[in-house]
Order: sequence, then structure tokens, then C-alpha cells
Amino acid sequence: MNRLATSIRSATKASPYCLKDRRCRGFTLVELMAVILIMTVLSAILLPALNKGRTRSQAISCLNNLRQLQLSWQMFPDDNSGQLPANDFVDGIKFGSAQTYNGDSWCPGNTRIDFTSANIERGQLFEYNRSAAIYHCPSDNSKVELPTGSDPVLRTRSYSMSSAINSQVSSFPAFRKQGEMQNQNPARLFVFIDTHEDSISDAHFAVDPNGKRWINMPSVRHGRAGNLSFADGHIERWNWLADKKFTGWYQDAEGLDGDDLQRLQSVVRK
Repeated sequence: MNRLATSIRSATKASPYCLKDRRCRGFTLVELMAVILIMTVLSAILLPALNKGRTRSQAISCLNNLRQLQLSWQMFPDDNSGQLPANDFVDGIKFGSAQTYNGDSWCPGNTRIDFTSANIERGQLFEYNRSAAIYHCPSDNSKVELPTGSDPVLRTRSYSMSSAINSQVSSFPAFRKQGEMQNQNPARLFVFIDTHEDSISDAHFAVDPNGKRWINMPSVRHGRAGNLSFADGHIERWNWLADKKFTGWYQDAEGLDGDDLQRLQSVVRK
């Protein structure tokens, strides 16, 4: 026993990490600062990569949402004698009117004030895919405009349909039936678009094929890029030449922004 006790005392005394009262000491201030510095450096290196990965994942989810909506859109004419989904629930403010045109629509309602998915479920496409989640871009953090004092909630819809698709409210050229699109390459006709959060209200994306102004504006949520679906069923990510800041209806599009508008005009009905 004496020999064992002597060995323990010797080991304790020899250890640089124990005090005379045999309690192991903690980190010194210098050591603690060194650990904090290393953690800070690692965070600075890793967080941008993690954020970039999350942004890429959200962009892919957005593309998949549009793919699901586009598939629903393509099934609708098969059940309706070739008729395309309607696009006639329109906030008249974009056409200089105080009236809301409460016509048939693939998705009625105003996403700025719709705090439930009820209007999505009333839309003509919901029966083909009963997930309200596919109507919302995961990168869209805009909130519903509720009465003062209400808890903010995310909007239920981020996408709109081209005014060139079965809209009788708009004065712009539009396709009524699927067969009419064969005269203009369906692969170069956009259907759904990820819409700028300050521009969106109804589900109707107005594009004047000959104008020089934005009526509705595309989003730049995915690294100054937005997603679109096309009438042949494929999806594209478009990188915009200019950033997009919505200031009001009929906003002038100049320079590179004008080039972006012309590109979008090239994929609507002429």
C-alpha cells in the first residue's frame, strides 16, 4: 500500500496540469483565447460554404416546384378539350384600373394578403397536384400583409403565369388552346415565372410584347437569377444582366435591364 501511495503522489507531482492540492487546472486565458481564435477562423471559412450550399439547394427546390406546376398545367388541356388553364383573376391596378377582375384562374387571390392556401386550393390546377407547397419558392421570405398586430406569416405563392396564356382580361396576345401554340415553338414560350416579391399580387404576370417597361418583374432571389417553365415542359434558370428593384407598375427598363425585358418578350406570344 505504501508503495502504491508513493507512486500516485509521484505521478501527481510530475503532472504539469495538476496543482499541489491535486485539482487539475483549467485552460489559461492565453489558451482559451487561442481556442476562440481557431473557432472564429473555422467559422469564417465554413459558413460561406454552408450558406452557398443552402442557396443552391433552395434554387433546385424552386426549379422542382415549377416542374410540378408545369406538369399540372400540361395535364389540364387533356381534361378540358384542349383549353389552357385560365389566367383571369387580375388586379386591375397593373392596367390602370381600380377594379379586380375576378375571373377563372389557375390560382385566384392576392398572395400579399392570402394568409392561408384556400385560394390555391380553389385554382384550376390544384386537383392535379394537391400540394400547396409547390406554389412557394423556398427562397421567398416575404410576408403576408396582415392587420397591425398580427403575427407575420410567409406568403403562400411566389409564382405567376404569363399573360400570354389564356387571359381574356389582358389586351396582349394570348393563347386560348394548346393547339394554337404549335405555330410558335412551345419550347420558347414561357408559362410560369418566379416573380419579384415587390411586384407580385395576383397570379398573372403581365408582359407587353412590344413595350419598354416592366409591368410585373421577375425575381432575383437565386443570385441575380430567376426560374421559368416553358410550354414544352422544360425548366430554365435565367441569369439576369441587371439587378431588379421594383418601384412601381410600368417601370422603365433601360440599358441592361432593357435587354432582360427584351429577352422575356422573346418568349411570349407575338
